[in-house]
Formats: sequence, C-alpha cells, structure tokens
Amino acid sequence: MIGRTVTHYRVLRQIGAGGMGVVYLAEDLRLQRKVALKFLPPAVALDPQTKARFTREAQAASALDHPHVATVYEISEWEGQPFIAMAFYDGETLRQRLEGGRLMIAEAAMVARQLATGLAAAHAAGIVHRDLKPANVILTREGQAKILDFGIARIVTPDAETATRFTNPGATVGTAAYMSPEQARGEDVDERTDIWAFGVVLYEILTGRLPFHGKHPAAVLMSIMSDSPLPIRQARPDVPPEIEHILERALEKDRAARTIRATDIASELQAYQTKVASDELARARSAVSWRRPPAIAAIVLALLLAAGWLGWSFYRDARERDARRTLIDIERLVDSEKFVEAFVLARQVQSRLDGDPALARLWSVINRPTSIHTDPPGADIYFQDYKAPADAWIFLGRSPLENVAVPNGYLRWRVEKAGFTSAHGAPFVWLAFPTARFSFRLFATDDAPDEMVYVEPQDDAVSLYIPGLDHLPSVPMRGFWIDRHEVTNREFKRFVDAGGYTKAQYWQHAFSAKGRPMTWQDAMTWFRDATGRQGPATWELGNYPDGKADDPVTGVSWYEAAAYAAFVGKTLPTIYHWSMAADQRSSAWVIPASNFSGRELASAGRYRGMNAHGTFDMAGNVKEWCWNLADRDKRYILGGAWDEPAYTFSDADARDSFDRRANFGFRGVRENSGEPAPAAAARMVSFEARDYSAETPVGDELFAAYRSQYSYDRTDLSPKVERVDDEHADWTREKVTFAAAYGGERVIAYLYLPKRRDPPFQTVVFFPGAGSIFMRSSETLLDLREFDFLIKSGRALVYPVYKSTYERGDGLQSDFPSATSNWRDHVITWSKDLARTIDYLETRPDVDRERLAYVGVSWGAQQGALLPALEPRLKTLVLVAGGFPLQKTRPEVDPINFAPRITVPTLMLSGRYDFSYPSASSQEPMFRLLGTPVEHKRRIIYEAAHDIPRHDLIRDSLDWLDRYLGPVR
Repeated sequence: MIGRTVTHYRVLRQIGAGGMGVVYLAEDLRLQRKVALKFLPPAVALDPQTKARFTREAQAASALDHPHVATVYEISEWEGQPFIAMAFYDGETLRQRLEGGRLMIAEAAMVARQLATGLAAAHAAGIVHRDLKPANVILTREGQAKILDFGIARIVTPDAETATRFTNPGATVGTAAYMSPEQARGEDVDERTDIWAFGVVLYEILTGRLPFHGKHPAAVLMSIMSDSPLPIRQARPDVPPEIEHILERALEKDRAARTIRATDIASELQAYQTKVASDELARARSAVSWRRPPAIAAIVLALLLAAGWLGWSFYRDARERDARRTLIDIERLVDSEKFVEAFVLARQVQSRLDGDPALARLWSVINRPTSIHTDPPGADIYFQDYKAPADAWIFLGRSPLENVAVPNGYLRWRVEKAGFTSAHGAPFVWLAFPTARFSFRLFATDDAPDEMVYVEPQDDAVSLYIPGLDHLPSVPMRGFWIDRHEVTNREFKRFVDAGGYTKAQYWQHAFSAKGRPMTWQDAMTWFRDATGRQGPATWELGNYPDGKADDPVTGVSWYEAAAYAAFVGKTLPTIYHWSMAADQRSSAWVIPASNFSGRELASAGRYRGMNAHGTFDMAGNVKEWCWNLADRDKRYILGGAWDEPAYTFSDADARDSFDRRANFGFRGVRENSGEPAPAAAARMVSFEARDYSAETPVGDELFAAYRSQYSYDRTDLSPKVERVDDEHADWTREKVTFAAAYGGERVIAYLYLPKRRDPPFQTVVFFPGAGSIFMRSSETLLDLREFDFLIKSGRALVYPVYKSTYERGDGLQSDFPSATSNWRDHVITWSKDLARTIDYLETRPDVDRERLAYVGVSWGAQQGALLPALEPRLKTLVLVAGGFPLQKTRPEVDPINFAPRITVPTLMLSGRYDFSYPSASSQEPMFRLLGTPVEHKRRIIYEAAHDIPRHDLIRDSLDWLDRYLGPVR
C-alpha cells in the first residue's frame, strides 16, 4: 500500500491499526494537503448491508463541522475497499497520552470540556457516536481534543470491539469497558449512551484506571450492569466537587435517570474552569498584603504582580481567543440555519464578548424576542429544535413570558402545568419575522378527550394553506379537538364488532354514485373486505392483519370514515379544520420527519413529524378523508401517503366517495362548543381550473418578444468539481458547481455517471417535483429513488439544484403559478439554470452533447411544456405526471404560449385520476398544444393518480429514450 495512489491520494505511511481497520497518512494530490485514510475492515466491503450502513453513517459524520470533531472530507471506495478521507492531525490519541499516566485536574477538565462540546454538536444534529473511548480521541499539538469516528463505530463487528489493549495487567480489553448498561443489554441506544461513555473516559483520565473491571469482556459487562465504581474522591482525593457531581450523573445506570446532557456538561466544566482561573487571580492579588522586610517585600511584590499580571493576561487572552473561535462556529451554524446550536454557543460567550459588534450582528440573526401566554397562566415552557432528539428540551421559563430570547428557528414547544394535560406543538412563524407571539390553552386533565389535541384559531378568520385552494375566502372558525393520530385498526375494529355496518343510525349521509342516489342496503354491498365480509378493503375475515393493530386503518371509503366518526361522537374534519391543524407552511420541516419512505405504512405516531398543534402523521403515512365535496361525487382527501411523493402533503386531492384504496385513512374532529362545524367551512369547494379550450397561444411576433426576456450572456462557467462519491455499485456521483447566469450566484449540480458503460454518455437533464422547494439540503434529501433506472440503463443523469430548491431556497412556497412579477422572474431563472447546466455538459468530454434528454416529474413536467421551447440542444422529452397549470399567470411565462414551440419528440406519462393535473382540463390541453408532430408525441394514461406505477414508468421511459436517443453502448 505504501507509495500507491488511492484515487487522488498518495499513501505515505501507516499510522494506525485496530478493530476499525488500518489508517494511513496520505497526500491529497489535488489540494496538496496531508490527510488520514481509514480503510474499513474487510467485512464491510463483503457485506452490502453493512457497507450501506457505513456510507450512511459516514455521510452523517461528514455533516458535523465542529472544532472538537475530526473533519471527514469524503467517503469512497478503491479496489472494492471502502475508505474514509479525514483531516490529519499532528498529535497523539488520548489512549497514548494515558500511557504516560493520569492527567492533571486542569488538563482533564480542559479535555473533558472539549469532548462534551463536540458531543453536544453531534447530539444536536441527531448523531450518536456509540463508541466514545480514548482511542477515538486525538489530542493535537495545539491543545485541541478532537473526537474521531463519529457515527462510524457502529459498523464494527463484535470481534473487532475487543481489539484495543490497555496497560493494566488483567484489565478487560476493548470497547466493552465503555459500554453503557443499555448497550450491554443489546437495547437501542441514544445520546445517553455517549454520556455514559464520556463518564467512563473522564473517570479514566482522572484516575488512570477504568471504573469497571473484568478478566474478559463478559465479566466487564457484568460489572457495568451490577457493580458500583470506586468513588472518584477515594480514587483521587483532589478531584473537585464540580467534576465529581458530573461523574455521578453521567454514570447513572438507569438510563431514565441519566438526564445530564452534553451541553450541561460543557457548560458546567466551563464554569468550573472560569472559577479556578478567578481564584488563582484572587490569590495573586492577595499577595500584596504580605509583611516582609521592605527591600525583600518590594522585590517579592514586584515579582508577584508581574507573575499575576502575566498569568491574568494569558488567561484573559486565552479566553478571548477561545471566544473568538466560538464566534466562527456560531457564524457557520447561522449560515446553516442551525439557530438553536448557535443560540446556545452565543449565550456561552456573551459575557466575554459584551459589546463586540460581530457577536451583536450574529445575535440579531440568532435571537427572536418571543412572547408566550397560556390559559391558565403559570405553565412551564420548554422548547427544542424541531430536528433535535426527542428529549433535548430546553427550559425557557414560566408563563406569561414577554419578549424573552428564543432561537430564531422552527421549534417544538412543550407546555406543562400540574393538574392539566400538557400541550405540544410546532406553530409556524416566518423566520424573517423579528418577533413571535404564541398562546397555548391548557385543559384540566378530566376535561380533555383522550388522544385528541386542541386547535384554536390565532385569527378571527382562517385561510387555507393548500396551494390551488388558497384563493378561497377566509372563514371564521372556533376552537376544536382533532385526533392526535389517524384512526387505527384496533379502534376501527370496535366499530365493526359493535355491528357498525348493520346499524343505519351511523350512516347519516345520503349515498350517491355518479350523481345517482343509492339506498343504504345497496351501499353496504360495496363495503366488504378481501374475503367478502363487512369491513375495510385491506382486512380479511372481518379482521385486520396480524401485528397491525396500531397501524392506521386503510381501505375505507369516505362513507365508512364518516360512519365511524358518528359512532365515536365525532365528525370528519373540513378542509379548513384539516389545513389549520396541519399548517402546510411548515412542510420544509414536517415532511422530512414524516413517513414518505416509499417502503411501508408505519404504526400511528412512529414518525416524529409533528404539526403545528401537536398532531402527528398529517404528512404522509395515509391520505386522510375530509368532509367537503369537490364535486357531486368526490370528497377531499389530504396529506399524501407513505407511497406518494412528499409534495402531496401540500397539494389538494379529491377522490370518489366510494374509493377504498390501501393508502386511504382518516382522523376525527370534535367542536369544543358542541355545535356543528361552521357552514362556510363545510360547503362544497370546487377546484377552479382554467378552460384551455377557450384560450389561444400568442402569435410568433409576440412570442419572440417574450423569448427575448430569457436571453443571457454565455460568460465563463468557472466550473469546479466539489466532490466525487464512488461508493455506489452502479454509478459515480460528482457534485459540481458553476457560475449562474445572474446575480453572481453559483449553480449546484449532481452528475451521475454510469459505471458499466463507456463514455461519451447519453445524458438526461432532470427537473424535480415541488418537494425540492421545501427541502433545504441537497446533500441529504435529494432523492433519485424513482428515477435511478435512468442511470442503471447506462445513461448519465444531471440533477441541477435550481433556484428556489434545496439550499438555494429563496422564500418561494409553492410550485403553483401566479400572475406576479415574482413568479415570472423565477421561471426565467429556472430557464437560465437549465441552459447553464447544458453549457456545462458541453465542456465534458464524457458527455455526448448530441444525445441530451429532458425528464421532468410533476412540477418538472409542468415546466417541461415551457423550458424546452427555449433550449434547442434537448433532443427528446419525458414528462411524468404533469400538465398545464390550473392557475392564471403572466403571458411571458404561460406554458400555453410555449408548448406550441416545442417540436422535439415528447412522451407524457399521466394518471387518469391525477387531481393536481386533471386529465381533461390539464393533461389533454398540454398534449394537444405541443408543437411536436403527432407521430412523434405520445401520451400514456395509467389507472393511477399523481404517481405512475414504477414498472410502467421504467418500461415506457426507457423504450422512448432508446427510440429517440438510440440504445446505449
């Protein structure tokens, strides 16, 4: 290995080996810097599942940018061996340092504080180390402690976990010595496991010995679970009470009692270090009172004053340097919109940098003065970052609170008062607003319905947050209760067992099929399970599948949902109730925490996607029936499902009231007043659509004027390959950036190159659905699950991060067009991003510039009726689940004026029941107006809604690309 080149790293020498693999010092030939290359054990390369987990863990670790966490540059693979490229630090491991004996108290406190700070940053990002130990800590020559292998240790095999050796004869070897009791029992672990390991490490660096002993790993694990360590003050009498107190709380065997957090430890150690420094200074100053002979006293006094001044200066400068370094961390966190972490750090350095203009500037961004009132008052208020672990609560104060400092981020809130049910929620506040004001109403424990949450309007009238329906007038609403979770199989079974399908009193709504009335007896024949018994379509023999009691009930029609609601004394929510509780404005946070996994339906409440008022699973899991009619047969069903695209949380949908699909469910509401829902909220709500049959595209002369607004100067791209990921078996992914055609910005693009074909590659330019508008990290949230077959077919794929999507978000909240200058300007930037992406592809010798295709899905398919008209370098189009928009927009960005100018072969893949782009009013006009000759355009209609069946999608897309780009080589 020595002297060989691994991708772009030249290996210099081996610098470590152990259960986690072999580490080499290498030179990065591109950036001319030293790096550490860690090659993982062979088992990782041989086991696909372990290898995939390693990749995920390494990606999570690489997101940590903290001075006390080792930097991960990239993960890759070389000759079948996975490796990590990390920053190289000149120093020694904490294990090597301990071979010279225990640490001095001051040094131990400094190292421990830095470790706790690194752990706090990781825990705030939702990352648990799982294998904190001295061998995984590096001490640099500059005195910094850095934690290694964050998140990577999880992949170590059990045999490898006993590879590290200790110097004490007879002591247990390996990671077992640092395991928490719950880890030793094989239970799931969280950040409290890291707190335990931290306590073991702190005990060891203070005493030079481990708190738990044994001659073999099993004996050590038994000691951890049953023995108490020698009290630290007996092992080392000079340990101060502050550190003793930290150890006692960190080494609580009961995980529930181990409540101290890494942020608490870091704060307490910082306070201890400050106290020690102040005491030293005070002792130096007291020396002036000594009584000595005059000459000697003068000399001694001068020496003491000089020493004191030097010591204080060194201490003061060190503290200020540390605070200034923290300012850099704060600024990075602010740039990443990690406001809670930035808030915590800023509070730590406020006293040291009082009046500092840099801190004042950052504080104005981090902090948002917030007022919180509760009814009744006197409730304890807690908050946490929306993405934080479940128990990472920060106490704010007792209500009422006026203009208190709160992080300027999207937060979860918890409100508690003895004798009352707790209130939870994540109320939406525009992050740009300078202040915030919330109110929470608490109910006596006996007055709150079980498993329901209270929703109270914050305004006199409520508007809908559903794009496409947001033009509807506001409606006065009262407070109401709504189910915390969807109705489960277990709950619906009570209705079935009580004869719910045989009792007409629960079926309170007239039956109608295709506009014709139906009797109750006839309607009941529709509501059968898979075996012909009465019950949901997904059940058998009148019962739900084994082990699925807590899953949401599915396969129910609107009528069945309404009957169950009547059975339990509730109703179905109107679209106003539902949207008010869900608050789709928070979709950027709620969607990533909800079940749009594409894998399976989850039990109610398993995902942490909490909505504004404390409900769960309103995004994803199952679509939920609502009260309102959309036309004579269809009722609204909102929220999207686990097997649908994420943007369906925000979009309106309506289905036939008899429809009983396997992803249809519901939840109930109850008016707090006991009165029926407001009539204005329960009325029929038609989804208004443009009548394209009555509209005509503009002529060529006017279109030429519109087209001129899209022109740009083809200036230097200044392209840069930011990173190359080679871990996937089928492709290599390059993250590239290049100059945008506007505003001095840079476009991010991901280029996927197939491994099993030879260049130059046919290349697909991708335009995503509207879910990308609500995501904020292309690194972690960009999802190619539905379209990975394009790369596997042997074609390259480029996925530009268009303006307004992912980290290039700019406040755009919807993919629905509007007649505003803002929408016009956005469409023009998307056109320029697409053009600049193709400009970049033309610089690549591995891309066949004569064989470029455009694939757009949903929003991208809608834009596919406009953008390709401006881009002659595209040879064919595949538009998936799209159509003309139903909203009015300005003529210079209206697809009706561009579609006739598209002449390349175009394939449209459409769902017959697509509510976002209805067949008659949206899909058909778009297909008809495309300027492509009739023999070169095709529209395939599937028995689907806004999701095309995957096998059909693959077959029909690849057949089309093979036909018009040619088979791949």
